[in-house]
Amino acid sequence: MKKIFSGFVVLGCLLVLILCTSCSFFEKPDAPSGLTAVYNEVDDYVELHWDNITGVSQYEVCRGDNEDPKTFTEIADPDEAWYDDFEYDYYNRFYAVRAENNAGTSDFSEVVEANIPDHDAKEPNNDLANATILTLVDEEPNDMHLSIMPAGDIDCLKFYAGTDHGFNISINANQCSVNNIQMTLVDENDNVVATGVAGSDAVTEILEWTPSQAGYYIIKIRSSDINATGYYIIYVTPWT
Repeated sequence: MKKIFSGFVVLGCLLVLILCTSCSFFEKPDAPSGLTAVYNEVDDYVELHWDNITGVSQYEVCRGDNEDPKTFTEIADPDEAWYDDFEYDYYNRFYAVRAENNAGTSDFSEVVEANIPDHDAKEPNNDLANATILTLVDEEPNDMHLSIMPAGDIDCLKFYAGTDHGFNISINANQCSVNNIQMTLVDENDNVVATGVAGSDAVTEILEWTPSQAGYYIIKIRSSDINATGYYIIYVTPWT
């Protein structure tokens, strides 16, 4: 009888031990910790790293334009504790991570802001004399990342246009965080050649412009809102 009782005691202890050691199997993981977001200036992307959590099936990497992770968009679901974000834009620079296992999804990690520099690396480019040279590749959407910073800033881009090409010059709303952008295309003598459309939806473009003579032209970019600041990407696409 003593042996049977002892067997039950041992079995009970084993069951308790198994339940204690496997209880994490039935619980969702803790929120990830140690999240960092470092901008890689050489290759133009954001490196994300955080502390690994044992037993996690995958992570949710989320990004947004403010410090509230509930408004973020999931951009990746890696199964390791890192991610390289090549698709970031300059105003969506806040990140948070969640962890998943068979029991559910964790709370968000701490929100961190990527140390992306205030992109206008081309400054000062505020007038014709200091316009940034944009070397174009035919049939390609040649792009440049710029900013209206501080408020009232003007950006000037200079490019060569031959009469054998037409040009599409555009700034798209989903890559622009400043409203009421205006574009003016001028020649080297500051004579207006064409103007963009200023709109509250942050879309402006000069479509299918064909130069009447070859030469250098300058795009002037500003906002009609004197208090506006933000980032944008401009595309200049030569076409035949």
